Amino acid sequence: MLKKLLPIILILLLALALRAYRLTDIPPGLTHDEANHGREAIEILDGVFRYYFPLNYGSEPIYSYSVAGVMALIGEGIFALRLVNVIFGLAAVTATYIWTRQAFEKTTALITALLMAVSFWPLASSREALRAGMLPFFMVVAVWFYWRIIYGKQTGEKAADEEVKPPTSKWQTITLVLGFALSIVITLHIYLAARVAWLLFPTFLLYLAIVHKQTFQRSWKPVFAGLLLAGILTIPMFVYLANYPESQTRLSMLGS
Repeated sequence: MLKKLLPIILILLLALALRAYRLTDIPPGLTHDEANHGREAIEILDGVFRYYFPLNYGSEPIYSYSVAGVMALIGEGIFALRLVNVIFGLAAVTATYIWTRQAFEKTTALITALLMAVSFWPLASSREALRAGMLPFFMVVAVWFYWRIIYGKQTGEKAADEEVKPPTSKWQTITLVLGFALSIVITLHIYLAARVAWLLFPTFLLYLAIVHKQTFQRSWKPVFAGLLLAGILTIPMFVYLANYPESQTRLSMLGS
């Protein structure tokens, strides 16, 4: 068993080393966005709880609350501030390996994990205290649930076989739909880009409707249920933002 897992273990150790080495020194100093997340986390530890944070031109809450949790465990400082994305960066490599191995095969999964471990942007986002660094992990988790809803445990060419039906019970399907919906909701509470990223899922469903009609017929209802549930669970955030439009200054900046 260990021999089979050794390649991915070595890749994850490499990913960890690249992400954790001299974490407080590279990159040097803090950007203003990183410093603001630190201020938000310290405010949380001081008992100031917010649904949406005004710093960083308005920012979603999950990252700062995660930093506050780490600071409560190991103390306030740059190391705790950046450690959150080291953890989620490593988790993103792991989750991508798991999904890619199921969707394709082991060799492709190992190559993908290795490239994520050493490529610039996954590495850079794992060494900076920016909330966008959490997004890849939860996006991959959403993709995994989505894939299981559509294809069950089928892999590779079998997953594209119109005759194969996902071997899931009613309760398994409900669990997958809930996991899919909650993953999307979490992404929407992490970073602004998630408001567009979720469109990946209905777009792929449209592709299935055109190219793989039987697969579409068996999967569109649970996928739609997951998207609908995610939309309902995200309503409180958008109601809050509608009442406090000044909380999302970044959106108006991008628009202009």
